Amino acid sequence: MKAITIISICCACTSAFAFAQDKPAAATTPAAATAPAAGASKLGAELKPGLGLTDGKWGEKTPNTKAEYYIAYYSASWCPPCRNLAPHSVEGYNKHIAGQDKVELISISFDQTPQAAKAWAEKEKMPWVIYPRDKAPEFAMKHAPNGIPTMKLIGPDGKVIAEGRDIAQLMSKVPAK
Repeated sequence: MKAITIISICCACTSAFAFAQDKPAAATTPAAATAPAAGASKLGAELKPGLGLTDGKWGEKTPNTKAEYYIAYYSASWCPPCRNLAPHSVEGYNKHIAGQDKVELISISFDQTPQAAKAWAEKEKMPWVIYPRDKAPEFAMKHAPNGIPTMKLIGPDGKVIAEGRDIAQLMSKVPAK
């Protein structure tokens, strides 16, 4: 049975999206299927390769599956506030996330086509993995926001620790070890 998820977008545009997910409910997933791969975190085990830029070329890209924490970044190229936030997000990623393994950022695109997401990612030089919303990891989509742009810091238990639009602020919520 398909579950219908309604996500309303509250930015400069007033739109609504509905899409079907063919995934079974989490409770029906066998425990063996959810076990992390060797070296992967529990959440990282859900991640599949997505789309992204590697050395300036667009293609399949694998996110850091060993991270304990993930920042799910929900945005779209057609959203004016998302376009305004993008350069700051790239700067924040490069300063606070790139080169470390504790936190990874993944983007969930609310663009209507992969081509639109690709053009925007290339223009802004977004270095992270981008998933179309229908291919996004379940742990990210269960926390899908009411409006974009939004970032949510998700902990190892799959719960949202913090949300906002500033990577530095979200990173300050990651517990030090």
